[in-house]
Amino acid sequence: MANNVASIWLLASEPDEAVLSTELVALAELHATPVFQPHLTILGDLYASQEALDAVMAALGAATAPFTANVQDIVTGDAFYRSFYALFEQEPPLMALRTTALAAFPEKAAPFMPHDKAQPFMPHVSLLYGSVEPAEKEQSRQATAGRLAGRPIRFDRIALTNSADNVPIADWCCLQILPLAGPPSG
Repeated sequence: MANNVASIWLLASEPDEAVLSTELVALAELHATPVFQPHLTILGDLYASQEALDAVMAALGAATAPFTANVQDIVTGDAFYRSFYALFEQEPPLMALRTTALAAFPEKAAPFMPHDKAQPFMPHVSLLYGSVEPAEKEQSRQATAGRLAGRPIRFDRIALTNSADNVPIADWCCLQILPLAGPPSG
């Protein structure tokens, strides 16, 4: 993948990923929006050599132990990629992953994503991309919040993907998945 675009995602444990996927697929069917793998983007739209990406992935996996974070709320917005998402606190292990990734790619320090130039890093797992009529979206938000708000989600894997603004969502895939295998914190 020499110098092609890549993103680094944090993935939920398989049981929690199944819960998030069920919500995402139901929302996609209800609102005719794209289906994608639920993920928390650590750093996106990276143009780097495979060697640099492999080194960062190895460092991220080795430095961080699996951890649990609670869904703070289900939030909606107008941006395509932040239309409907599960919001998380900036937990220490999550921020350590972000800091390590940024150290390898300092040009990505701000903003979080090219399409969100005014927004800092905001840990979230999107559950819907695209435009939905506001009243319908709010009804879905309330129902989803009733099921997910406060729910603990265990994150235990890091993925290198081909996702980017210029790659169609249907073509996104994980190119490499590594376990979080660092020493337990605390």
